[in-house]
Amino acid sequence: MLGALDPQCSVIALHLYSGLLKIVPLKLDTNEELRAFNCRLDDLHAIDMQFLWGYNRPTLAYLTVRRGVVIHTYNSPIQL
Repeated sequence: MLGALDPQCSVIALHLYSGLLKIVPLKLDTNEELRAFNCRLDDLHAIDMQFLWGYNRPTLAYLTVRRGVVIHTYNSPIQL
């Protein structure tokens, strides 16, 4: 399992198992109930992920591996 928190502390991303990414929006200044949702990763072999600095929207980057070689880096903004 992989996990990441964006730099503004507004979103948590959890890679639970192959192809499933759980997104948990955080609203720390309110008493609203947190509503997590699932996203599908196109690549099933993610080995690491991190939110990127300097973006207006939370943007997640992740690395994938095949046959022991890191072959792709992806980044994607998250719609909240």
